[in-house]
Amino acid sequence: MKKISLLALCLVVSGTANALGNEAFNQVDEDQNGTISVSEAQINEALSLQFAELDVNQDGVLSAEEFANFQS
Repeated sequence: MKKISLLALCLVVSGTANALGNEAFNQVDEDQNGTISVSEAQINEALSLQFAELDVNQDGVLSAEEFANFQS
């Protein structure tokens, strides 16, 4: 029973963290095209500084998956 409760709690916390991450991504993605450009990233100095490192596939934009690795 405790294992099930712990698993349920982990899923709720994980979902909450994911929702917060999606909210942050959507706030930075000003044009809502599903990616964050270099110019959009300039809204946050730490994000701007980490942009090249976060852009794993080096396509010049950050996907939601790449943005998930951002640490402010």
